[in-house]
Amino acid sequence: GGGGDKGDAYFAFEIRTMVDGLERSYFSRVTTQEACDGWITQIQEVVRKYQSQHQMDRGWLAWSQDAAEIAAWSSYAKYAVSLAIIIDFVASVLNAEMQPEEGSSVYKLVNALELFLDIFFTVELFLKIWGGWRTFLGFPFTSSFWNLYHSFTVVLQVASWSEPDMRVFTRARLLRVFHVASMFEGLASYHVIMKALGHALFPVISALVIFVFVTCIFAVFAVSLFRNEDEWNFGNFSLAFFSMFQISTADGWAAYIARPIVGNIYPNLISTAPADYNGLYIDRIQSTSKFFGHPYFSH
Repeated sequence: GGGGDKGDAYFAFEIRTMVDGLERSYFSRVTTQEACDGWITQIQEVVRKYQSQHQMDRGWLAWSQDAAEIAAWSSYAKYAVSLAIIIDFVASVLNAEMQPEEGSSVYKLVNALELFLDIFFTVELFLKIWGGWRTFLGFPFTSSFWNLYHSFTVVLQVASWSEPDMRVFTRARLLRVFHVASMFEGLASYHVIMKALGHALFPVISALVIFVFVTCIFAVFAVSLFRNEDEWNFGNFSLAFFSMFQISTADGWAAYIARPIVGNIYPNLISTAPADYNGLYIDRIQSTSKFFGHPYFSH
């Protein structure tokens, strides 16, 4: 309510419309509270009649899509899916730890649980596709990364029914455990962390690309300089690239690359190594030490 230019009281209400994704607001003003309530009641009744008629005109196909969407995205469905994902995660961890023997009661229980989860996740995907595939390109279903990833894992699990060797690839669905918390708006801290990780993803990828190019450049130089002296590490580009990657991660580069160059290695490294590896390692140390003027073995 409010007052006009001459002090007259009035009441206003807002009507919002959405046409082709464009939202508009219309404001109307009446002089009494009863008139305002009457307008609102009549407009709501007209909207309900239109929605009811629209549902009848769309037919059973649209009705079934709406029902599938409600079933797939209801609160009960979210809790059920979250529980199934967590059970799948815990069962996979326990199975990897216990390694039950084939034919044992635990093995049969694990297989029965996996079959139940396969069927559950397949039905879940069907409901989401049926309820969310509203356009030619599948929007809004295809607009979600987790929907696409879920489709990928279900295809793998269905393929594993006829090809048991593919069963190991179905473990990719364990990553859906990260999607559990995103289903619930109350976990604000989780959303903040995931949003920050999402913003950091492209800068990290850019840094990785730069790292790969720099490593490739040094690998080419290493092959040109050390190919004849140290074929073990720098015999070709792929070996040199892996050696450069090993150096960048500090994974044993001191013992296997830097120390042989300066003629200083661990004596027990030779004595404890396998015989076939020993010969290759000694030859590499000899050639590398000779190239840099640090003879390691006397003959």
